[in-house]
Amino acid sequence: TRTSEDAVPWVEGLTIGQMIQQTAQRYGDSDAIVFHASGVRATYREFLQLVDEAAAGLLALGICRGQHVAIWATNVPEWVILQFATARIGAVLVTINPAYRPHELQYVLQQSDSVALVLVDRRHPPSQEALLSAVTPSTATSLEAQPSSDSYVLGKQSRGETKVMTSPVAVRP
Repeated sequence: TRTSEDAVPWVEGLTIGQMIQQTAQRYGDSDAIVFHASGVRATYREFLQLVDEAAAGLLALGICRGQHVAIWATNVPEWVILQFATARIGAVLVTINPAYRPHELQYVLQQSDSVALVLVDRRHPPSQEALLSAVTPSTATSLEAQPSSDSYVLGKQSRGETKVMTSPVAVRP
């Protein structure tokens, strides 16, 4: 006879995207994420909606299953949302250490095969904009042309430079 200890976990065999959807169905009104410092709190139902909006935004940018999406951020709600959004569409999340210097950033962008880079909170020292400008000088002009926002989605051009593709309304909590 099987005991409860031998039971298969309910998440076994599910993708991360399926797991978050079923969790939202089971525990919709329970807290999924809480970031006291930024005042962000979302239930599983709300979190699933944020994840689905971010996933739709990634798909609208042309990001497909198996492609790599880099995030360069500290511990912020957008990071968690993007983590689940990439999983929801089958993309791979590449995390970039926010303390990287320009040569380290350049290396990870080249080696990761990322088709997009998500920046969160450009005001955090050292300025991500300044570091990106050192790696890809055309980026600074592109970032300045964007509407005022704390998050930006960038994408690689064919010659390896990074450029702004859109303002990432989809990854905002």
